[in-house]
Amino acid sequence: MTKINPIADGLNTAFSRFGIKVSSSLLTVPGRILPAPMLQYRSKPCEPRNGAWNLDPRQLGQKPFRIAKSLGAWNILIINSGRDTFPGGAQAALPHFQGFRKTLDTYGMNPGPLQPPVSLNIQPNDLMDKNVDKVTQEISHALRTQFKEKPNFLFVILPGDNAVLYDCVKFVCDCQLGVPNICNIGSKFSKEKGQMQYFANVAMKFNQKLGGVNHTVELSKLAPLDAQTIVFGIDVTHPSPGSNEQAPSIAGVVASVDSIFSQYPASMRTQKGRQEMVEELEEMIIERLKLWQKRNQNKLPNKVIVYRDGVSEGQFRIVLETEYPAFKKAFDKLYGAESKHPKISIIVVGKRHHTRFYPTKMEDTDGKTGNPQPGTIVDRAVTGEKLFDFFLLAHQGLQGTSKPAHYVVIKDDIKLGADQLQSLTHNLCYTFARATRSVSICPPAYYADILCERGRSYLQGVLKGDGSTTFSDSEWHRDVNPALMETMYYL
Repeated sequence: MTKINPIADGLNTAFSRFGIKVSSSLLTVPGRILPAPMLQYRSKPCEPRNGAWNLDPRQLGQKPFRIAKSLGAWNILIINSGRDTFPGGAQAALPHFQGFRKTLDTYGMNPGPLQPPVSLNIQPNDLMDKNVDKVTQEISHALRTQFKEKPNFLFVILPGDNAVLYDCVKFVCDCQLGVPNICNIGSKFSKEKGQMQYFANVAMKFNQKLGGVNHTVELSKLAPLDAQTIVFGIDVTHPSPGSNEQAPSIAGVVASVDSIFSQYPASMRTQKGRQEMVEELEEMIIERLKLWQKRNQNKLPNKVIVYRDGVSEGQFRIVLETEYPAFKKAFDKLYGAESKHPKISIIVVGKRHHTRFYPTKMEDTDGKTGNPQPGTIVDRAVTGEKLFDFFLLAHQGLQGTSKPAHYVVIKDDIKLGADQLQSLTHNLCYTFARATRSVSICPPAYYADILCERGRSYLQGVLKGDGSTTFSDSEWHRDVNPALMETMYYL
């Protein structure tokens, strides 16, 4: 059977009158596959296979989290809308909560006794009409009056995936009350099939939000990262089409605070709509460096690595002209003379491109979808002539054609070697805190992306509405309640 490239075939029809012919065969480029790093759990190492692994205490040892944080007292809020989230009511859900509490204990988190769940009813019409103010008030009133004291950690069970309800819960807990919280959908939480694995995945989020460490990669595999390095992730998200003309963009900055590169607290601001460059970057960099200093014996890092998400090729120069100087100004304020400044490297992470790779040999596929194996690197033939760049497919695609991430180094005072940076970036993709698989882009950039999405939740009416809601001084503008500022509340 003859294979026809439909794209080339269509282009040839259009270009034939100009004397241009597009080859019907794909370009063959050299690539290589990096080995997966060994993962460090508390008592036993774990070797991923095809970019994934199991969080099973029978294989990893009892209480496997690398650093498990004690949960202590915790509370449950069940939100119903139209009908009970759990058929039979909160009483019927108790066995599931008891099973989940046992899972938290199995993973070393020392949960307090199971408290009787509090139920709250939200009218479906209020969600359908996006009555954000009313829903927010009802959730806030329930949290202030239905519990004996402010919850230490709140587990919220939602009736479905309604964005308005989720956003209102996050705004009340994150911004108004400063309560660490995790949301789950009732039907998923109570599903018997695969429940233990699901509970384990939720436990990962509990531990990370409490400041724990689920798993790490051996530090020697993350060179040139060391105990004196800070890693930043930066992203900006823009208003949805149809939003009000005054709707803002949201800029997010995350940065590591520990020597095993697991915890990434964050700073976040609103700024002028549809502006990609971060306006208040200098202030956010100083916040991140000061927290690093607080967690590291009052010292400052001597190396800074930045993964900048969401920048197109035409904006590389603008990043160097506007965002790099923000780092320089922050260094001036904290380090003093330029001779004392840390070395900095800035890597842009690209996702919106049209480059795809298909293995030429079956043994180089992932064995399931026909995509390249996790760890596939391409740094020749389709990369820039004058750029220090590479494509990395770090994850296993679950369906369809996997999209590689494109990394471009635009500033490199640290003098990163190509092999060193590729290996570092690939191994970082195995450190994403809430998954037992490698992820498509390196976690600092991924966390910044998730952070910006959380910011959109706080402006549900402005950024996700029909354009009728204006952005005013009374709306959310920056960060969250001080009680959560030093945690990964956004995860």
